Parts: sequence; C-alpha cells; structure tokens
Amino acid sequence: MAIIENNVLGSISGKLGNTVIYKRKGKLVIKGKPVKSSVAPSEKQLYHRAAFKLAQDFLVPMRAELELGFAKPNPAQSQGFNRALSVALKTAVLNEAGSPVLYPEKVKTSEGDLLGVESPQVQWVGGNLLEVSWSPNAFMGHAKESDRLFVVAYDPGMKRKWSVVQGNYRKTGLQQVQFPWSGDLQGKFYIYLSFYAETKGGREFSDSLCLGRV
Repeated sequence: MAIIENNVLGSISGKLGNTVIYKRKGKLVIKGKPVKSSVAPSEKQLYHRAAFKLAQDFLVPMRAELELGFAKPNPAQSQGFNRALSVALKTAVLNEAGSPVLYPEKVKTSEGDLLGVESPQVQWVGGNLLEVSWSPNAFMGHAKESDRLFVVAYDPGMKRKWSVVQGNYRKTGLQQVQFPWSGDLQGKFYIYLSFYAETKGGREFSDSLCLGRV
C-alpha cells in the first residue's frame, strides 16, 4: 500500500485494474486488491480442512463446557474452546485411508493435573435419571475430598448436551444426573467425567474420562 503526500493524480479515486485509489485523512492511498491463488489445494490441505470442520462441528454444542474445562487462570488468555479443538485434532481425529474419522471416546471436555475419576460406573435408574458412581480416592496423589465432579453428557445425533458443573464432592462417590428430556434416552449420550478443585487462581481440572455411549 502506498500513500502519496502530494496528489499528482488530481481528484482520481476508485478502482483501476487490481488497484484501489482513495483518500484517507487528506492523503491519497493506492492499495492493491488481494489476488486469489489459482493453485489447487493439496491433498494434505484438503485433509486438514476436513478434519478441522469435523472436530469443530462435533465440539460446538459443548462450547460453554469446553471453555470451562480448558480455561486458563487468566480469562483474557484462556480461549478454552480453541484449546479443546486443538486437543481433539491431535487425539480424537484419526487418518483412516486418507479421510479424517472422529472418535468421541477420545474427545476431552477438560484438561489438567488433578487426579481424575477412578473406577467409574454408570447406570440408568429411570427414564431420564442417570446415576454415576466412582471410587472416592481422595487419599491418592493430588486430590482432596472437596474436589467436585464435572459431568458433560452429549448426544451427537441430536446435537444436544446436558451438564452438571457443580457436581457432588469426590468423597461422596455418587452423582445423579436428571435430564430435562423425556422418552428413551439410553444409548444416545456420551458421558464425560472429570474433577476440579477451587483454587485462588480459579479452577484446576483433571483430564476428563469418557464412559462411552450409555
């Protein structure tokens, strides 16, 4: 882009081929228009584009939960969803015969150094009531009885999700999840579990664990 101090072109403005001429703050500006590349994308570029879209489409309904589970202590630097997307592209999307395939069981809804959920079990105890149990392992490693459960249930077929952010304490070993929908919900939701601890800098999470589609 060029800026001409003394306008030798008089009052000329507008488009001239691939050049745009206009005035800005009393000065004449000559700017080249962007030219689209005629080079076709490579197979590698096409694969990465497809993988990115596949992962993004899967994660978008859980955006609020991912912003929480992947948040940094400084909210201005967090970009939790982008971090979750990056992790999914590395661990949950596999190249199979040149095509990207996403495995929901490998997706993470949180990431961190806190001790995760041990020996989880899940069962339906009603049409829309799910019961999750685990080992209250506060005596192991970096964990406390006051750590709280974070549950994300996601139905990719209907693009619907339900979450419990302030779940029960680690020491209880039990959490019931009441869904807002009626009807047969079994076999439709992937269940993701993790723990978090409240700290002075915010919340510290464990890596999430997927229990599969239940």
